[in-house]
Amino acid sequence: MAATILDIADALVDGLNGATFSPPYDRPIGAVRSYATRYSPEQLERLRVTVIPGATAPELYAREVAVADFQIGVAVQRRTDWTEENQRHEQLDALGLLTQEIVSFCLGQDALAGACCTAVDVQVPYDADLLRDDGTYTAVLACTFKAEVEVTP
Repeated sequence: MAATILDIADALVDGLNGATFSPPYDRPIGAVRSYATRYSPEQLERLRVTVIPGATAPELYAREVAVADFQIGVAVQRRTDWTEENQRHEQLDALGLLTQEIVSFCLGQDALAGACCTAVDVQVPYDADLLRDDGTYTAVLACTFKAEVEVTP
């Protein structure tokens, strides 16, 4: 069966929610599939992990066989008590470790809805101003999954 970007994104959500990460995120992390990653400060009082289906770049290998790179984003967001004045790092350290563990999880997937994760590009902090202004940690992972896609003759 050929993969679609939505199949892969949904499988990634299920996989992340079934995975075990380091404390304090050692329970289901509540990942969701969405196209929006904007949350109010109140909504960011708890961890938000958003899987964002992106682009597909197919390449034809034979008359009826194509392989595509599927770009899927993963945003990790949470408001912390960090400020430039208090420089408290405990929450940021835990979120950084969670981000690293999600990268490892993604790279370890070789049969996620028929797709294999081949690369993850990480941007931390994604928005340094947001961290400085209200303590919101944001990391964005750009995951590349490779899979066969259907070719319509």
